[in-house]
Amino acid sequence: MASCWVLVLARLGGACALPAPLSYPQALTQAVDSYNQRPELQNAFRLLSADPEPGPGVDLSTLRTLNFTIMETECVPRAQTPIDDCDFKENGVRMGRLWWGGQLGSMR
Repeated sequence: MASCWVLVLARLGGACALPAPLSYPQALTQAVDSYNQRPELQNAFRLLSADPEPGPGVDLSTLRTLNFTIMETECVPRAQTPIDDCDFKENGVRMGRLWWGGQLGSMR
């Protein structure tokens, strides 16, 4: 009977494994996607520039900030168009952003 429980617990442990940590590009994408979920946005924003990726050996889970700039596009938020296919809006709004512990904050 005990061996059955060991098998069940081993099976559950594998199913509950922690997700893989985000890569630097994934973290940037998540931050921009999070910003684009704001209900008041009329146009979606796309990554314009970002600080260089940290060097090898840096654990991304220890980073507290991501500094990047986003710019308004011609696409509406939550559209089916991939954000990278959206053209930047002429004279669109540019914003410096800071992502700290999963929270976006303006750096204007």
